Amino acid sequence: MPTMGLLSAIEPVEPRNLASPKEKMPPSEADIVEVRFQRAQDLDPLEGVYPAERADADVRSVLAQTRPTRQTLVDAMARLGDALRLQPGNPLFLVALARARTLWAEAFDPVAFVDADVAWRRATAADPHDWQVWSLYGEMLTAWSTRAVEPSGFRRQAKAALDHVLRIKPDEVAAWINLAQIDRALGDRSGAAVAARHALALDPANVRAHQLLAQIGA
Repeated sequence: MPTMGLLSAIEPVEPRNLASPKEKMPPSEADIVEVRFQRAQDLDPLEGVYPAERADADVRSVLAQTRPTRQTLVDAMARLGDALRLQPGNPLFLVALARARTLWAEAFDPVAFVDADVAWRRATAADPHDWQVWSLYGEMLTAWSTRAVEPSGFRRQAKAALDHVLRIKPDEVAAWINLAQIDRALGDRSGAAVAARHALALDPANVRAHQLLAQIGA
């Protein structure tokens, strides 16, 4: 992230002393922190609305959690929105916002999957060679399909996202498993068997791959 470590990289500057020479006191820790912050803000406007430490905490929190609270997501989405207005192409912020919107849709409002889809499209466009971003996008589409009246369209989109993953990282076992499950859900038994066998070639002891082959009778 462009701003990470910015504050710590700036040498403390002694604030202007307003006292008489006889009353001169060394700068307090608070004074030093304030001056460093002001210098950082001058170098990068993002620091003014979204300090690097807060950005790091929000991104890590959103990407790590599976069941965050409503208020946690509201606050994180608001701050990430502010950050993206200043750095609209920042891939890490785009992924974190997409993940936050996905969690919101899963936990509180399925209609918000539409916004999550827009956010993931922006994230994949910003970094089309990151297989993990495509994988997370596929997971969102799969979650959306479970709440849709007609899920097959979302499953096909998820399959396309997994195809991107496997073109970039063909040895990703989890992606082969997810692809096998989607093919099975779409009624493509042959495709599911091929994907499951790819997973087993990479991980012969994979229990889920063996289960899928048994379920489709392959």
